[in-house]
Amino acid sequence: MLNDFFQLDDDGTALVCASLTALENQFSHASELINAKAERINFPKRCKLFDSKTFREVKFNGSQFEEITFKNCKFVDCIFVGCDFYNVEFHDTVFVNCNFYKADFQRVYLDIRLVTFADEYKYSHANVMLGFYQEIFDNYADAHQWKFSLFADVSRRRWDRYQAIYDNKQLKWEAGNKWIKVKKIGYIVSNWVFEKTSVYGYGPLRFLILTLALMLGVTGYIYSEWGSFGFSEALGGPSFTAAFYFVVTIWSTLGYSSIVPSTTFGMLFSSALGLIGLAWTGLFAGILIRRLIR
Repeated sequence: MLNDFFQLDDDGTALVCASLTALENQFSHASELINAKAERINFPKRCKLFDSKTFREVKFNGSQFEEITFKNCKFVDCIFVGCDFYNVEFHDTVFVNCNFYKADFQRVYLDIRLVTFADEYKYSHANVMLGFYQEIFDNYADAHQWKFSLFADVSRRRWDRYQAIYDNKQLKWEAGNKWIKVKKIGYIVSNWVFEKTSVYGYGPLRFLILTLALMLGVTGYIYSEWGSFGFSEALGGPSFTAAFYFVVTIWSTLGYSSIVPSTTFGMLFSSALGLIGLAWTGLFAGILIRRLIR
């Protein structure tokens, strides 16, 4: 991890590779390039394939990559500020703590799951990662790479929350900032809940499991407070099966009248549960449709 996200740790003594030839010469006798500057290099179309190479603390600022293939490579603590990537393929290539500030991606193949950042950057350079994930998400959308666009969108939303946390910390509790901080806190909480409950709408199975867990929780409560609902004595006393059946019919808004409460508390509870279930079912339908469309 670089001490300065925009500078090499040993920037003054870094090896200078002013051309593609100089860069390739460094790999003629080694598979790893450490602490080097390869800035403003225009990689020609269909140049030599980079296979099983490691780039560690290499600054590529302002370079242009076009129609190049990297295979089984690894980039660690590299800086790609202002770089242009066009029709580039990264196969099984890993990026660790790399800076893609204002980098442009067009028709790029890259498994976004192989790009990782240290947790420390959540609190210092979230804006850089947010810009990167937005750019790579647009690249996937343009190239119709829907599988990768899903992962990019999830990461983009997550880093947007990190950025909101950072921005909120910069604001003081002053008269003019209180409402702004409250709104940001609300966004941060809702963003976190949306991720954990449904992976931002991409995880219907997780949402379904959560729904089942909530239904069982409500069922347990009704079973424990059976007498407060005034159910018919024909049911023969507390029944977990009957309570679960009642929850499902109300929650899903089916509303079968075979089991109904007779007390004021029971009717109010059922009404609230029905309203929550209506909204919850609509949310689940939206998540499911979004996932199927993707």
